[in-house]
Amino acid sequence: MRAPLRRRLVIGGLVAVLAFTGLAVGAPAPNASAAVTLLPSVSINDVSVVEGNAGTTQARLVISLSRQSLLPVVVSYATHDGSARAGSDYTATSATLVLGPLTTSASVVVSVLGDT
Repeated sequence: MRAPLRRRLVIGGLVAVLAFTGLAVGAPAPNASAAVTLLPSVSINDVSVVEGNAGTTQARLVISLSRQSLLPVVVSYATHDGSARAGSDYTATSATLVLGPLTTSASVVVSVLGDT
């Protein structure tokens, strides 16, 4: 099994990490048990945002698939602390994103917290 894909979210010089924790393609039809469904590869862009002195800023990361799939693709992801800390620099998030058939990209938003 491969290590999870990790990408950097740079917040005012501090780093948080968005890691993919799982990838799956929707189940094939029951009579297609011999068929093999190949997973597309997943990529995500690195993002840098200015933290600011107050309020929140939205960091938008784009998740992309290497190719279209005729079945839904399910991507699980979570943020992890680097030098940036959840609760003081950004809002921790984890979720499962479903990309519908023929969809090749979607966005994930992480709230960046301004210094107060």
